[in-house]
Amino acid sequence: MQIQERSYSGKSFRPKPQFLALESSGLFVISTAWGPPEIAQRNNQLLLDFLQQGFDEEATRVGVPKDSISESVFQLKSAMTAANDQLLKVENKNSYQVIIESSAFFLKGNTLSWAQVGGPHILASNPRGLQPIAYELDWAWQKHQGSPLVTYGLGLEKNCQINSGSLQIDKDTFVTLLERSYIPSSFFTAMQSDMTPMTQCLVADASEVPFWLGVMTF
Repeated sequence: MQIQERSYSGKSFRPKPQFLALESSGLFVISTAWGPPEIAQRNNQLLLDFLQQGFDEEATRVGVPKDSISESVFQLKSAMTAANDQLLKVENKNSYQVIIESSAFFLKGNTLSWAQVGGPHILASNPRGLQPIAYELDWAWQKHQGSPLVTYGLGLEKNCQINSGSLQIDKDTFVTLLERSYIPSSFFTAMQSDMTPMTQCLVADASEVPFWLGVMTF
């Protein structure tokens, strides 16, 4: 699993996502902090530490995964819950200091599992076509403004809504991660593992709109 990324500042501020990858374990986490940026990296490290322990076959595990979801998804969702609890107990204990959009991925064999609270938008592609995995509505698009507005993330409420699932992939699959207020229709025909056409498409659509673009290849 390899990660490429590009950022575009536009005319307004969008916090840049921070990510950590542990390729030997198939783990990748990404966090965007709407607040002090250093909290995003702390959140990533917390997620990785939790997941490494959770996926350790010799570790003592608390709780039994539900039959309706895989063990991998269960561990990813548990990590998100732990990160949310940490933010509410520490940074946002007395008042809201930060909201974090966060995603965690785990690759095992040819199965990619994920759990997510907030952005980025996630789309999987291969020669057969496109599969939208997750899309996060942005208040900026709804209000017809260029400056991004966070809609949801960790640290807002005790019982956070976690989007999760699993996807079978092959060597031709790539996953696009996009932090942007909306996805232009032209973007879907520009999608490929080479980031240049996608970047050019997004800038051409609205040069004032900031974005972060990431591509995962396998």
